[in-house]
Amino acid sequence: MQEIPSDTFSNSYCIFIDESSVGKFKNKIKEYNNNDGIKIIRGNFSDGPLCVVIPNWMDFVKIEKELFAVKENNSGFWGQYGIGYSGKTWKEL
Repeated sequence: MQEIPSDTFSNSYCIFIDESSVGKFKNKIKEYNNNDGIKIIRGNFSDGPLCVVIPNWMDFVKIEKELFAVKENNSGFWGQYGIGYSGKTWKEL
């Protein structure tokens, strides 16, 4: 798998998620994607955080609301502009 630097996502909206919701998010994301849009990535460091990355040209406010509606109960879910983790790398799931 290709390693993607964190800086690649500095102009994206990033939603950190829990492992339990990945399958549901993948299914929902298929509704938006044309192979160049939203990605689910996992960190190649520590305990490998998971993140949904939404490019800034997409309506991330609407997408975040729709993803929140399909997440697993009591699972982690928080969004921020940019991913942070400078110097770290990620892989696409």
